[in-house]
Amino acid sequence: MSYAELLRDPRWIAKRQRILERDGNACQECGSTRRLQAHHLYYEMDKDPWEYDDGVLRTLCDACHGQATDTLRAVRRTVGVLGNQSAQFVRGFVDALTVHQDFGGAIRPTSAAEWNGIARYWGVNYLELQAVADDDGYLTFDAMWELAARKKGAR
Repeated sequence: MSYAELLRDPRWIAKRQRILERDGNACQECGSTRRLQAHHLYYEMDKDPWEYDDGVLRTLCDACHGQATDTLRAVRRTVGVLGNQSAQFVRGFVDALTVHQDFGGAIRPTSAAEWNGIARYWGVNYLELQAVADDDGYLTFDAMWELAARKKGAR
């Protein structure tokens, strides 16, 4: 079944309507109320459009959806040509950015490159960052924020 056919499935139509209503029938980027779409923040192989958690869907107008799609394609191309270490660094940096934007949550780096990406985002060094991780290796937003604030105050 093509993607266009999947988007005509009653399960997707119901989910799309729920997402648009949740977001006040307005684009979450520019506020437009015209030509709205439910945008997937990411895709997974072998998952139908309606099988995603509501939290990874957001309402965008056609123009913002086009910009988001173009940006994601460019990021995939860029990351796709990086070596594994560089891609892991980018992943750490982006994870740190996401936790910061949400003002909460935690991340658990799984490689030295990810630790370095997170450290670079917060403007601290790798060893300082490891010192504030919990016993399971998770870094909470609060711990990273406090470390970065201490470092900034010491400069």
